[in-house]
Amino acid sequence: MKKTAQSPNAFKLELLEPRLLLSGDPIAETVQALTTDINETIVIDDIPEAVKESPTDSVNLDQTTKITLESSENDDQKIDETSDITEDSGFFGLDNPDGKFVFQDLSKNSLDFSNLSKDLTFLIDKSGTISITDSIVSILDNGELCFTDAIDLQLSLDNINSVTGGQGQNTYVFEQDAYYDGLIDSSLGTNDALVVLGGNQSWQITGFDTGFVGDIQFSGIENLIGGADNQDTFIFESEGHISGKIDGGDRGFDTLSLIGEYDTIKFSADSPDSGTVTRDLDTIVYTGLEPIYDNTDSTNRIIGLSDNDDTDAILSSNGNSFTLSGSTFESITFTKPSESLLIQGLDGSDTISIHSVNLGDTDLTIDAETIIVPTAQTIESNANITFNALDSDQTKITATDDISNRNASISITGNIHTSDNLTLATSVTRNIDITLSTISTLDLEAR
Repeated sequence: MKKTAQSPNAFKLELLEPRLLLSGDPIAETVQALTTDINETIVIDDIPEAVKESPTDSVNLDQTTKITLESSENDDQKIDETSDITEDSGFFGLDNPDGKFVFQDLSKNSLDFSNLSKDLTFLIDKSGTISITDSIVSILDNGELCFTDAIDLQLSLDNINSVTGGQGQNTYVFEQDAYYDGLIDSSLGTNDALVVLGGNQSWQITGFDTGFVGDIQFSGIENLIGGADNQDTFIFESEGHISGKIDGGDRGFDTLSLIGEYDTIKFSADSPDSGTVTRDLDTIVYTGLEPIYDNTDSTNRIIGLSDNDDTDAILSSNGNSFTLSGSTFESITFTKPSESLLIQGLDGSDTISIHSVNLGDTDLTIDAETIIVPTAQTIESNANITFNALDSDQTKITATDDISNRNASISITGNIHTSDNLTLATSVTRNIDITLSTISTLDLEAR
């Protein structure tokens, strides 16, 4: 265990075996007066075996545990770093009530687990205690936590302003009402996750795997996970990126919000609450969300529905704000792109209806099996409008039992006003390759 700190002078403290000192404490009193401005780092080289066996017992610091104070002042103010000052552990207030380390007199401390290569789980409870285990935590559907191992180490987060994760997979779980004002640095870890349970949360993603939620700052976190039955809002700034995924948790009303300026924004749905958003070359993977708000200033937008049958997709607008909604994909509200809007039904049999919209100078293209402009709905445009109603066999048909009807249609009972080109195209493509016997017949009809 190492503790690194800044002070006008440099002291190196080593905890040695018990020994008898035949002098008073003048040095201890002098150093203790300097601890107000000392920056201390507790480096965890290994979780003490004494803690693993009995987390509630006090921890005895052995001879390998060191506390190091280093100076950042001018070199001529430093003393010889090889000089040793022996002092008992009570000098720094390293007490262990209930199996916890408590740093009583220090204002700027950090916990550093960067020397550990094992997977770690950090559980922070509302009492300000951080518990560390060797296993990854499981989050049950009801929001409860399940550990496969007993707690190995407990530390108090009082006066701790940063926690550095290990080299393995780090999972940081904040229970409901848990509070921490500091930094979670997991840059050395792989596939790390930050989980914040309970209460409505606003997640601000400001850089590469970097941002903050509440007073918690994070860096090097690949996955962000919210709690069940609450409202999590994930806000991606223009430089914000998460290399894993964001998860709003079960139920609740969780949203994704995008800001910035891009050439092309592309949406793709995997299910009613999951999918991807690609901003130029950057892709966001999401799950457990409800609506998506795209507030970016973008030139082109491409929205893909799911690969299932999307039968109730509706495009509508309110001024320059457009919404594409449906039951099989995440609702998306977005500002009107400056040049083009493309909506694709993708696989499955899809129906897209267009309610009253004013496209201005933005081209609109819709690809789906069925396209509808309902009665009393009007499309206003100064640009190109293209409707492609397409249906086809996704795979080659080699048996008569596999033949199913294919249909493509465009129905316009409302109004379309455009000063540019209006293109309506329907087509059905069949991929049938069946070998029949001389006594069998096959009747096909196209209409």
